[in-house]
This record gives sequence, structure tokens and C-alpha cells, in this order.
Amino acid sequence: MAPEWTNKIPNYAICNFFYAFYVVYAVIVAFAVLQIVYILAGMKKFDLAHGIILGSGFFTMALALVLTLFHYLVCDRALMDKAIEDVEGFVAAATTTQQAAAKKTSTTQTKAGAPAAPPAKAPVKCVPGCVP
Repeated sequence: MAPEWTNKIPNYAICNFFYAFYVVYAVIVAFAVLQIVYILAGMKKFDLAHGIILGSGFFTMALALVLTLFHYLVCDRALMDKAIEDVEGFVAAATTTQQAAAKKTSTTQTKAGAPAAPPAKAPVKCVPGCVP
């Protein structure tokens, strides 16, 4: 999907790059809201000039808000891959450890002359309202 040379760029670098834009657009949203409040508080009658200024303020605010959310999502996605890799690596390591322990237990029991018994299931703890 992506060129191979982009694999060398760490996810945190991508996140930091887009996070900077996120902050810039968040500041623009704040200024646009302040502009709209200032215009609405100070106007005594509604005329075409105030309407144009309010329209541009709302347009600026809406555009900056959409871009703010976009850059936040890009940063979040960049970090999400790393989080998924960490979780998958942890699960794979835990599964391998459990399999090795089960294999060691069954080998020990077989050497003693007794047949290997299936591992016992842990008891299920229930909270009130749970059906075991």
C-alpha cells in the first residue's frame, strides 16, 4: 500500500507532525468562536457587513474544526498501529508461554508413568446477576 521507504519513519514522528497542525487549527477554532461572540455582542443592528463577517467566522470555525478532527484522527491512527502490535506481541508471548508450560506438565506426568490428564479449568467467578 505505502512505499517501502516510509516504513523507516516511526509512528511517533508522524503523530508529532500532525499534532502540531492539530494545535494550530484548534487555536484558529478558538479565535473564530471569539470573533463570532465579539461581533454578536457588539452589534446593535444586523446589516450586510455584520452578516458577511459572521458568515466568514462560521465558515472559518467549521473548516478549522473539521481539519482539527482530521489531524487528531491521523495522529491517533499512527499510534494505533503500535498499540495493536504491542497487544498482539503480548498475547503471542503469553500463548507461547502457556503452551510451553502445558507441554512441560504433560511430559512430566507421562514420565512418571501416569497418563497425561487434561489441564483443569479455573473456576468461573460470577458477580450478582451472572449465570455461570
